[in-house]
Amino acid sequence: EFETIRNSIGGLLAFNSFLSTSEDMNVAMKFAQKSAGREGKASVLFEIEVDPALTLTPYASLDNVITCQPKEKEILFSMDTVFRIYEVKEDNDHIWKIKLKSVSDKDLAITRLTEQIRSEIGEGSPIDRLGRLMIKLDEFEKAEAFYQILAESTTTDDKKKYAWIRNQFGYIRYKQGRYKDALSLYQEAMQIQEKLNDGRNLDLATTYNNMGLLYTELNDT
Repeated sequence: EFETIRNSIGGLLAFNSFLSTSEDMNVAMKFAQKSAGREGKASVLFEIEVDPALTLTPYASLDNVITCQPKEKEILFSMDTVFRIYEVKEDNDHIWKIKLKSVSDKDLAITRLTEQIRSEIGEGSPIDRLGRLMIKLDEFEKAEAFYQILAESTTTDDKKKYAWIRNQFGYIRYKQGRYKDALSLYQEAMQIQEKLNDGRNLDLATTYNNMGLLYTELNDT
């Protein structure tokens, strides 16, 4: 696999799982050095350049959000993240440094991949999409962390968005089996959405559906 990357400068590199990175080079280097010099192993350090104005890659800083490793300055990239390979070279410590750059939404080579991702998790902000992906993978603590980021940046004046976030918190509680908490959050979201309802409110339909699933679960217990 490493040889394929090495021979693909200018090509695209996709990661099919969540990609945990660090803004601190020293932290990343510690991980890379663990395999340095081992026979049959290639120690690799990815240097990633991201232009927030151009990239379509969902990512978020977990600094001060998930506190298990507070000093790592962790940046988490979404599944199926795609970068372009710009340089591959070996340094004096026998660590291969691979320079990657984020791709823009105008890059035709990844349009099909982008459409596939969006068909699975829908539209929305990068943080919202990451939250939904985490729920899909049963990573509820991380999902809650992402929606907490959204909540902190959303005022109660933005009632549509605020209600959607409450609904998502409710769904997380539902998936965790915390049904009373889920019901309270759903009801809060529903009350706001019903006041905003213009007959085309898909968010309200989602909340109704979620409440239906919850009541079915409660009746079975």
